[in-house]
Amino acid sequence: MRGILFVSEGGAIILDNKLKVISSSSFQPSRSLTEYQRLKRGELTDSVKKMILEASKAKVGTVIVLEKDLVKPIKELGVRARGAEDTMTNQVYEAKLDIMVEAGFTSSREESRELVRELSIKIAEERLRSLSGRRDLQVVEAVQALDEMDRSLNILIERVREWYGLHFPELSSVVNESTDYLRIVDDIGHRDTITPEILTKSGFAKGMVSAIMKVATDSKGGDFQRSDIEIVSRLAEEALRLGALRNEVVKFVEASTDVIAPNLSAIAGSTIGARLIAKAGGLERLARLPTTTVQLLGAEKALFRALKTGAKPPKHGILFQHNAVHTAPKWQRGKIARSLAGKASIAVRIDAFRGTRDTIVDRKLKKRLDEIMSRDSKPPSKIDMSGRRGTRKRRSDRSGYRR
Repeated sequence: MRGILFVSEGGAIILDNKLKVISSSSFQPSRSLTEYQRLKRGELTDSVKKMILEASKAKVGTVIVLEKDLVKPIKELGVRARGAEDTMTNQVYEAKLDIMVEAGFTSSREESRELVRELSIKIAEERLRSLSGRRDLQVVEAVQALDEMDRSLNILIERVREWYGLHFPELSSVVNESTDYLRIVDDIGHRDTITPEILTKSGFAKGMVSAIMKVATDSKGGDFQRSDIEIVSRLAEEALRLGALRNEVVKFVEASTDVIAPNLSAIAGSTIGARLIAKAGGLERLARLPTTTVQLLGAEKALFRALKTGAKPPKHGILFQHNAVHTAPKWQRGKIARSLAGKASIAVRIDAFRGTRDTIVDRKLKKRLDEIMSRDSKPPSKIDMSGRRGTRKRRSDRSGYRR
């Protein structure tokens, strides 16, 4: 006699050929989700092992398994087993609610339906928790937060420069670095209080101190009251705080990318790797993209514009930020970006599906880049169209005469 092993939401059941219950093993209420998921993954629990062994000793010679991952573990118990056909699987699942009632897991079809619903909700919640805890999704959110902070920071800096420029317009021409400009506005404020000692104490070089003092003395800006300077200084202080937070987020992104995608970080760099992951929406999504898509991630607008207008399509997107691409001559950038995208695709697949560090990809990329730089060291020569037309074979018309 053969038995059919069916894993339901209430427990495991062995059925006969007529789908009548031979034996059953219910899940413990506190462990129902764990035991159900273990069986679905192909792991036998102690109670199910006991049930199968008892059934085989009684009258079940072969176990037909709906969950085909359980075939091997059952065979390791010394019991004959094989996977069920699709027709049999469909028949069992159509009668699932009644089978659960007969097995004693529930008292009615409505109660069986409610049990299935409750366990399905628990599985969905567990899945959401596991997805929300993925480190690559945190990298995606961090990169998006970084972009938003950059936009906000640029707006704040521009506003401070415009506002403080009413009082000290010459400072912008002397101090180009935004952080230094914000420090002067925050720490010193009114231009009349600027002294060489304060600037030197703040870390400015001697030449910079002299230049600032010179323009401060002859400034043509308007006179600000104390309340005016205070509000601008507070705005500069907030910009400095946001800049410090941005630097912390950058460190978090780089450290996280090095952990979840060490091979991609080695190929493209931590920052570029993080942006590729963020653009794709996750590590596994990036690993499933073709190389050509990886090459053009970040250049979607340019690509669609090229398709619409017939202009030249882009050769690179985010990968243009890579040092090997943006420092190369224009005629090499396309080939370098294509090679970099190919090796990045291999690297991210290793990270996503193997999770180990592999230096072979690094060496192959370096070798390929050296080949491109040596072989294409000179720009391509222009094609002599007149000579090319002269070498083409003339076509013959239907009468046999050559044109």
